[in-house]
Amino acid sequence: MVKDQILSAGSRSHPRRHILPVDGDEVALIRARVVELTAELDRAQAAERAAAAERDALRSSFSWRAMGPIRCITRALRRLRHSGRQQLTTPMPPAPDLPPGTDYQRWLRDYHILSEMDREAIIAHIQRLAEHPQISIVIPIDQEAERLMPVTFSSIAAQLYARWEICIVGEAVLLDRAKSWLPASEPRIRYVPQVDDGVGAAMATAALQVSSPFLALMMPGDSLSEEALYEVAFALNEHPDTDLVYTDEDCVDKDGRKFAPAFKPAWSIDLLLGQNFVGRLAVYRRALLESAPQTGGAGEHDLALAVAAVSRASRMRHIPAVLYHRYTQVTDVPPLFDRTQPPAWTGARKAAVESYVARVAPAEAVEIAVWSGKLPRLQVLWPLPDTPPRVSLIVPTRDSPTLLARCAAALLHRTNYPEIELIIVDNDSREASTLELLSRLNEDRRVRILPYRGPFNYAAINNMAVVDASGEIIVLINDDIEVIDPDWLREMVAIACRPDVGAVGAKLSYGDGRIQHAGIILGVGEHTGRGGIAGHFGHGEEGDAPGYLDQYALAREVSAVTAACMALRREVFIAVGGFDAEHLPVAYNDVDLCLRIREQGLRIVWTPFAALFHLESQSRGRDMTPEQTARTAREAAYMRDRWDQELNHDPFYNPNFDWTYPMQRLAEPPRRAKPWRE
Repeated sequence: MVKDQILSAGSRSHPRRHILPVDGDEVALIRARVVELTAELDRAQAAERAAAAERDALRSSFSWRAMGPIRCITRALRRLRHSGRQQLTTPMPPAPDLPPGTDYQRWLRDYHILSEMDREAIIAHIQRLAEHPQISIVIPIDQEAERLMPVTFSSIAAQLYARWEICIVGEAVLLDRAKSWLPASEPRIRYVPQVDDGVGAAMATAALQVSSPFLALMMPGDSLSEEALYEVAFALNEHPDTDLVYTDEDCVDKDGRKFAPAFKPAWSIDLLLGQNFVGRLAVYRRALLESAPQTGGAGEHDLALAVAAVSRASRMRHIPAVLYHRYTQVTDVPPLFDRTQPPAWTGARKAAVESYVARVAPAEAVEIAVWSGKLPRLQVLWPLPDTPPRVSLIVPTRDSPTLLARCAAALLHRTNYPEIELIIVDNDSREASTLELLSRLNEDRRVRILPYRGPFNYAAINNMAVVDASGEIIVLINDDIEVIDPDWLREMVAIACRPDVGAVGAKLSYGDGRIQHAGIILGVGEHTGRGGIAGHFGHGEEGDAPGYLDQYALAREVSAVTAACMALRREVFIAVGGFDAEHLPVAYNDVDLCLRIREQGLRIVWTPFAALFHLESQSRGRDMTPEQTARTAREAAYMRDRWDQELNHDPFYNPNFDWTYPMQRLAEPPRRAKPWRE
């Protein structure tokens, strides 16, 4: 984003405490201790400020920036050196979890456990629901099921929503045993023989045997929160056209300790192509499981992709509440790890993704790449059209010859793309070195220099350039951008050409390799008491950090991306009216543009496979003067007036996360209202 934000944590009120009377000596001792502790705090804060200043001075030095690419290359070589060594028998690495210091157990106690009043409110709410759809819970069993099923059955029996049935699926001999250790008096249990192995086959078999409109999958040993099926039924009442409901989840060990929570984003088909983020609890419309194409070997990932192939994004619902608990004896299991899959699951999931792509885009020659990591990830390499579209790279600049020279060289000579034009918009440059550089660049037939007179107005500058551009694809790009991966433009254009995509963002890193931009989060931070406008996913993290649930390592849908490097079809930019040059001349215009694109039903996609350096705000400087501060405040106020609802509900940033801190820290309390309390 063309802006800088100051994020401040919100204040938290404390309950009033009863104060006991104390005598004068005690008061004196307390005051002396307060003075002593205050002095210690001041010394600690001074040391912290000195260390921060030393760190910032180091990171702003020329030598540190110059060594940035070398550090990135070194890390990449280290990953390559170790990527081929991990065998399937290697113990699973530690799970990516919430930030250090997060007390998940306390958070669950404070905000997740139901009170008796909650239970009564839920039961009353269930009675008021217009529809009470039955949900069949499919449980495939094996030899271990007898030991694990008591916990699973108990959690289902304790559901506050009673319109469920259990469908036990397995070999005939296992079903006979199950009848002896499951209660014979429960009429809502049915037993279905299974011919083929696998989760997908179990669900498909059950879909043909039951009459319930919706099916859910559970594994022996796993458990549900007591409000889980109520939450699902409520979502189905609110959105009767729903084909798939999925919830947040965590893991639970043999001692009942819950850990490794998976707080998921809203539906994103791009993310699903890279990993099975849907996980559990997932409730599917039964009719789709009967007709959905499946490869059969990828389990739950296959199920989600199969339903996605015959449904629409508007029919997918995410419930941002931890309602499912996976039992595991391995405490370092990553979130969303599917223990039911054999070692060949990567190949099976690759086949499932190929099957999905073949169904939704049969004419496209799509390749699927597998990336190693804590859990293998998939990348869909979308092809360019047979005749690659012409791309107009638009770079505004003003008296930044060093940055512009490096940026132009990277775009013209280190970018692997066949047909580009570079439009440099010069906003009243005066320095002789800048004018000489512009003259020299203008000698390249791929370069055009457009003059823009008057005060800096980022929105108006780009609007003018787009009108003059000849490319079918527009790439808005800052003059402080440098290329890391020569295929960055090919990746962005291939995604931008997809008809359902409105704009594409890249992975941007600082010169030292730390992440600057991995997509935009709406509403984070603070602004005059009305809430923030936007912040960057991954800001300041190590360049090779995969992010929470690997989201910095996978292409995924987001609400907005920065115009420091944004690709979109020219027709999309024109159709939504371009940037708002009147109300948002400098800040937040990229967020506003993306939100207007989303209003048209198009998606915003961020990809880590287009990687560039971004020396943020180097060419324009930071907003420090009173005039600039006032202008930024006006633009922020306009964004809040125009997009207040959207800024308060970013679907891709789970409401269990804190808005004042864009790094997946738990919110206290969670921002999502309990439906039974509304």
